[in-house]
Amino acid sequence: MILLYTLTSPFKFSLAPNFLVAVVSCGRKQTGPLFLTYAVVPMLALVPLSVFLMRRFDARLTLVIGLVAFAAAGLLGTQVTHEWSLVDFVPVVLLQSVGQSFTLTQSWS
Repeated sequence: MILLYTLTSPFKFSLAPNFLVAVVSCGRKQTGPLFLTYAVVPMLALVPLSVFLMRRFDARLTLVIGLVAFAAAGLLGTQVTHEWSLVDFVPVVLLQSVGQSFTLTQSWS
């Protein structure tokens, strides 16, 4: 799982910032709050939740939740057009945060 994540993560996590800088002409300082609010802060809540779910239920449940979130983020990423703006990336970044929290927590246990 970690090897697959390592091979695919540069593409998943560079889509939003690179697109916003190159196409939308947002500066790096303009994209920072997006990732702080919708990637970092949710992870602070989701990692303990995923540990709780792993201990209370089958650990495969957390893996499935994480992989489904990654798949949904990837599916949303295929819909990117030149008309997308900063706020259009909120669901993508949030789903990637959920996927990372649930999938990588599973890999550590």
